[in-house]
Order: sequence, then structure tokens, then C-alpha cells
Amino acid sequence: MADSPLEIPEESQDKYVNDIRSALFEDAVEKESLDPITAAQVDDQKTDTALKKLYAIWFIGILIGQLLFMNGIFIAVGLRYLAYTSITLNIFMAGTLIEVFGVVLVITKYLFKKK
Repeated sequence: MADSPLEIPEESQDKYVNDIRSALFEDAVEKESLDPITAAQVDDQKTDTALKKLYAIWFIGILIGQLLFMNGIFIAVGLRYLAYTSITLNIFMAGTLIEVFGVVLVITKYLFKKK
């Protein structure tokens, strides 16, 4: 038996999990056929997934822009349109790459976290 009114009894957990999975992956499932808790969980999962996709698209776009900007500066220095000392250029390149790898790491850990 459940200890609190919000916990799902153990004998019902498999049914709830299967209901949630089927509702997430099948658009044909009618919300009326699900109990209110399962329907709320399905809505929450769908909203969370949509938000994660939106964040991923924006962050990937920002990262692409940042890498293009960094490569543009690198090319401009190589063509002698810009002049920076080598230490300044090395710090800029290393900082940009560390930032890109850090953001990618955070995104992947958030989007693909183990449950």
C-alpha cells in the first residue's frame, strides 16, 4: 500500500508506466481514456520534450554562430586584416572552444539524463 496519498501503489505502477508510454508515443490515445494523473504526466512530458527541443535548436544555432565568428577572426588574422598578439589569439581560441564544449556537455547531460 502507498504511504502517502500522492504515491502510486506498487501493484498499479506498471499500469501507469505503460499508460504514460503509450500516450507519449501514440497521438491517437484519447486523454479521456486516461486517468487525470496520467494525463497530467503525459502533458508534462510532452511539454518538457518540446522545450528541450527548442533549447537545443537555439543553443546549436548560437554555437554555430560563435564558431563561425571565431573562425572568421582566425582567418582575418591569417590574412593580416587584424593584428593580435599570439597569446591574445591563443587565449581567445581556447576560451571559445572551452565554452563551446562546456555548453555541449551541459546540453547533452540535460537532454539525455539517465532516469
